[in-house]
Amino acid sequence: MFSDSMMLGGGRKAAFSIANSVRLDGVADYFTRTPSTVGNRKTWTFSAWVKRCAIGTQQFLLITGINSNESESVFFDANDKLNLWVCVSNTWVGRVQTNAVFRDTASWGHLVISKDVTTATPKIYWNGIEQPTTVLTEFANIEGYVNTTYEHRIGEGNAAIANGTFNGYITQPTLIDGAALDPSAFGETDLITGSWRPKRVASLPANVIRRDGGTAFGDMTGRDGLAGAFDGTDATQASTYPANANSGYVGMAFVSPVALTRVVAVAPVGSGFQDNVDGNISITIYGKNGLPSSATDGTIMGSSGPFTDVGRLEKTIAVSGSFTHVWAHIVSDTVGGTINCADLKLLALDTSGYGTNGFHLDFADAGGAGGTANTAFAGGFGTYQVVINPDRPLPNKAWITQIGVTQSSAETGKSVYILRDDGGNGYTVMWVSAPFNHAGSGLEQVAVNYLVPETGTYVMAVACPASALAWGHDADLIGTPYLYSPSARLLGESFIASIAAGVSVSEAPPALTWTDGSLGRSASGANHWLPVSLGAADVVTDAPTNNYATINRLNMQSGLVLSNGNTSANGSAAVRWWRSSLAMSGGKWYFEMKTNSANNSYCGIGIEPGAVTRNDGLNQYPGGSEGGADGYGLYTLASPPNQGIRYAHNGVYTDIVDAGFNTASVMKVAVDLDAKMLWLGYDNTWIGGGDPAQGTSPTYTLSAQVSDWVMMGCAYNEVTCYFGASGFNLTVPAGFKALCTANMPKPVIQAPSKHMDVVTYTGTGTSQVVTGLGFQPDLVWCKRRDNIESHGLYDSVRGPTKMLYSDLSNGEATDTNGIVSFNANGFAANGAMATNGSGGNYVAWCWKAGGAPVANTVGSIPSTVSANPTAGFSIAKYAGTGTAGTSFGHGLSAAPKFILVKNVSSGNRNANTMDWMVFHAALGNSGVMRLNTTEGNLGPDAGMWNSTAPSTAVVTLGNHERVNYGGDNYIAYCWAEVPGFSKFGAYTGNGSSDGPFVHCGFRPRFVLIKRTDSAENWRMFDAARSPYNVVDNMLETNNSTPEALGNANKLDFTANGFKVRSIDAGTNSNGTYIYAAFAEAPLGGTKTVPAKAR
Repeated sequence: MFSDSMMLGGGRKAAFSIANSVRLDGVADYFTRTPSTVGNRKTWTFSAWVKRCAIGTQQFLLITGINSNESESVFFDANDKLNLWVCVSNTWVGRVQTNAVFRDTASWGHLVISKDVTTATPKIYWNGIEQPTTVLTEFANIEGYVNTTYEHRIGEGNAAIANGTFNGYITQPTLIDGAALDPSAFGETDLITGSWRPKRVASLPANVIRRDGGTAFGDMTGRDGLAGAFDGTDATQASTYPANANSGYVGMAFVSPVALTRVVAVAPVGSGFQDNVDGNISITIYGKNGLPSSATDGTIMGSSGPFTDVGRLEKTIAVSGSFTHVWAHIVSDTVGGTINCADLKLLALDTSGYGTNGFHLDFADAGGAGGTANTAFAGGFGTYQVVINPDRPLPNKAWITQIGVTQSSAETGKSVYILRDDGGNGYTVMWVSAPFNHAGSGLEQVAVNYLVPETGTYVMAVACPASALAWGHDADLIGTPYLYSPSARLLGESFIASIAAGVSVSEAPPALTWTDGSLGRSASGANHWLPVSLGAADVVTDAPTNNYATINRLNMQSGLVLSNGNTSANGSAAVRWWRSSLAMSGGKWYFEMKTNSANNSYCGIGIEPGAVTRNDGLNQYPGGSEGGADGYGLYTLASPPNQGIRYAHNGVYTDIVDAGFNTASVMKVAVDLDAKMLWLGYDNTWIGGGDPAQGTSPTYTLSAQVSDWVMMGCAYNEVTCYFGASGFNLTVPAGFKALCTANMPKPVIQAPSKHMDVVTYTGTGTSQVVTGLGFQPDLVWCKRRDNIESHGLYDSVRGPTKMLYSDLSNGEATDTNGIVSFNANGFAANGAMATNGSGGNYVAWCWKAGGAPVANTVGSIPSTVSANPTAGFSIAKYAGTGTAGTSFGHGLSAAPKFILVKNVSSGNRNANTMDWMVFHAALGNSGVMRLNTTEGNLGPDAGMWNSTAPSTAVVTLGNHERVNYGGDNYIAYCWAEVPGFSKFGAYTGNGSSDGPFVHCGFRPRFVLIKRTDSAENWRMFDAARSPYNVVDNMLETNNSTPEALGNANKLDFTANGFKVRSIDAGTNSNGTYIYAAFAEAPLGGTKTVPAKAR
């Protein structure tokens, strides 16, 4: 709702866009199904997209079994790790757990469990990547409980097994029964952003049975297992069987007959398959139960052709039939020609594409309310209407959950039948209940688990004799009292049952209970699931292809209780604050808040700068002074009937009283960040009388210096925020949108790895070419990870072999054994210990500037610059003058926020004058730090930057030797902030393991942190050395020490920033910190695949 269509960069449409998800409340929402047939209990694949809303508790995604001693489950444990556990006969027969923790609640992640215990330990994938795991119990080649006839649940534990309801959003849960697939069946990597994205499940190669080079593709053991090569001929052999020179065949064999719907013959360009004489080719698919005696000794299942051979083949042929042997007979119409079947691949698709118990819930149909008593049965004893017709009045896709059967005499072993009327062509039995006994009086409730599949006429009968449909007594009692009579069928009615002559009627029609089951309908066409405590209100448009804002669980006050998919918050009788998971950096946005309590005092909503770090104190309001400057908001005071409303900016507030404001009122916010205007209001009132749609009379004009804003609110009792995934209560002003990734501005850089990246490699001790970058680097910053070695920095302005050391004050050194060239996708290094020592483990942080340097004369002194304005990075070389106020051009179109300056000259000056000097915008224009030491902020010091902030064109220098000694040469690495790609800011620590959250607007690739109010090392973290959370492999710019593995400084990288998870003074004491962060993937934007949860 209110979101633009999903498109990808370069005008590419998304391969697949997911429309809906289901919001599970973590209390009682789930899906249930009890299979009627046993499937493959050893081999299966489970896939689901999830967005977590709660962490630190056990939450089940899939569970089945009898009790805790006989069960199988997929779940997040209380430590937020993913698990697959199987217990048989009170003995663990397999347990595997990820090393990664999953605590990112800002976005979606894709889970795949691929299990085949006949060959290997099950694999767990997240966003397409196989996760390192710990095997707690080796998996035995023993059948588990998935695909048994016990109850299966999605989203909730079973009290008989284990408790734990999933709290979050889920979409596209899919099970493939009988095949262990990898994630490529369900998703793919977007070639632009590098983010994982879903693809249409209907196109997955599940249950594809293929012969290819004599190898079986798709293990069908226990269902349709391959028997091996058919008659010794497989897809790699040129075949002239039978003897005709102009024909050939490729075949496959199965253990038992397989019903097929399609056969695909594929041979790629350049393959050995060919018709060496130009002509037309025809393909006929044959089948037989047993070996054929010739290429045509079988039943024709389908055919294709004639068509012209163009050096490749890809033909899908519709077929029908069920056989043990299936083959393609390929014939050329050119007499004397030869068919060469080399490299030809034959694929067969069976009718049970998802397997016996496989399913795919796409939530395309939101459904309605569940658990409603049926009123479909009407009429008197003379003409009972005893049918279910989804058109009148039972809804289409209704789950029949129970039938109440009344009998006047005792009966045993009876069943309830559901039959489809085939319009005069008989009846099809759709479902049969388990046998039940009736005491002969009262109402007997019979459990039903049947989803009416399509509009049509359906009959229910307690017994189904061969000669008639019966309701009530069987023929072995007093005849068939209610016998279907075609002549009694009336126009507009479904079925009329007439009473047999001379029969007295004592039974009432059945009492039917139904639930709208469209929400649990499987797109596979079978194996539907029953939704429990779920309805249309639980279906939202928050999805992996369009991620909506929620309350950020990682950025809220302790004690706040979230629910309803992190859109509702309860302060538990104290005013507690929260902030949103997405930020706004341009555009027009609208959102609402409504109280869920009779006491709606002290709740509010507003916006504030994303850079604000709030403390954990109570009574912090939108627009209050507690969060720093530039916050705006609206909140309530006393409860009705004397309701007070306050709107505020930075602690300066105005109170209004409106008798029309009550407990049912909706507070609303509209903000136009491009015009810097904000409207606050409630119900049909905008404070100040303005009109957002017309851009008139805003409540406030925003501060121009803030680049990004987040939604901020507070709650005393429970409130619900409306961010748009479930719609809004009021009319949205024209031109304003819900805050979701599809509506966000398109990032300037959709592919961060084309401008900055991190690579790891192993040293060889000799010349080595390091690859893996998507660009030619202009700055390469190397560090050996497993030994004491100084950092090495090389750049294209000074040229290869010219090395600087971030942990030393030394001048430039020439090292021909260091990095010797910058290449198109990496760099080359010789055998220096700092860059390529034999057997050493290395990391290189790399940036793209502008290639070969050019002259820049914008400043008061000339500079030589390589600049990449798009990515906000430049390298500038200049000569010092010793004069305060000297400026040099940096080549960017925006003011740098982070600058490293180093004297590269060699001389007799004091080493203290050769330090690396750091400018960071959060320190102000007189703040200064040293990259190669531990000190905090050394400012104010006008000698460094002349108390002048960098402009969009130049960097201004003071007269200090470290940045401007007359005649010395300097190198400056300059970074300007680019939304969605880089972020340079500050935060205040809280000394808690639940540390500050920093919103970056992207999932980080590299983060640098430094304490500013005390001496601490510069801490370096990246996603290459720590590919999953927790991120705790740390290096330090000012130290040559090896990498600290699993150290006390811990971060979680998330889709929208990073969360500090330690109490170490280096990252999170009660002090102040600066950071520099660069993106791995943008959070989202128009035509941009959203970043996924880590």
